[in-house]
Amino acid sequence: GDGAVELADAVIEACEEPSRFRFLYPLDMSYEEKLETIAKQVYGASGIEVSPEVRSLLSGFESKGYGNLPVCVAKTQ
Repeated sequence: GDGAVELADAVIEACEEPSRFRFLYPLDMSYEEKLETIAKQVYGASGIEVSPEVRSLLSGFESKGYGNLPVCVAKTQ
């Protein structure tokens, strides 16, 4: 409908604006460092606790070559 066209036009206009996007952290940080940065910068945490099992899982991802990928955290209640 007309509302969708209006929305699409607004999105196109917004996409034409200059972007100052930047990651919170350098992509070469470890996953644990990335998660801690997100916890502190986005959620105001003082730090994170990572169990040995999770630390091993994260190390496995990094050893398989996924370490330079960004992290997405979904916080649910």
